[in-house]
Amino acid sequence: MIPIPDNLEYAVDPDFWGLSLNLEDEEQHVPKTINTYIAWLQECYDLHDCEGEDLWNTFWEDFEGFTLDLFKVATRPAVRGLRDYLPSAGALSYAHVLYECLHEETQADWTEEALENKAKVIKKWEDLRAKI
Repeated sequence: MIPIPDNLEYAVDPDFWGLSLNLEDEEQHVPKTINTYIAWLQECYDLHDCEGEDLWNTFWEDFEGFTLDLFKVATRPAVRGLRDYLPSAGALSYAHVLYECLHEETQADWTEEALENKAKVIKKWEDLRAKI
């Protein structure tokens, strides 16, 4: 099981860590549960070195069915962390970017700037993990 990172900037539910979110269960539509799901998947992406088209497809599968309102349930740092992890350009709002990303039929071409931003985010996470 992937451990919960010590450096998260938001609350997660240790009992929900590693579990799939049931979009039909409205009792799971609370910040701590949505945060946990987001953080756990991001850790999975890191562990499996998901990037490029693989990351796009995996993200799309993992968050299929999410609505804008459901992304807004999560705390801002959780959504921001996921938004920053995924190369994106021209963000409107953190929740909106993720919602729009899920509803795109094809992956957008990644600019050199977006790839550089992703590399910076990964380095930041690696530096933080090295301190642990």
